[in-house]
Amino acid sequence: MFLKRVELQHELIPSFNEYPFSIPSIKNLYQLDLTQNNVTFFVGENGTGKSTLLEAIADKCGFNTAGGGRNNSRLSPTLCVGEQKWKYLYV
Repeated sequence: MFLKRVELQHELIPSFNEYPFSIPSIKNLYQLDLTQNNVTFFVGENGTGKSTLLEAIADKCGFNTAGGGRNNSRLSPTLCVGEQKWKYLYV
């Protein structure tokens, strides 16, 4: 599986005042094109949304949000509250 693009559908999000959309890096994400390079790095300070974005991508692709394979449990303590909101993320 190769991920080519990640897009946050802003027009469908009811509020940017609630987690996870209140995180500045998520709030300001519109489209992330992953076709330009063979490797993509997510770099930033603690609490800037790197893991949140990666967990959202994993969830949308059907992977365990805490790592592992498709057959592992898909529950992650970080996303339990906001997991349903990832319907606004297009991968």
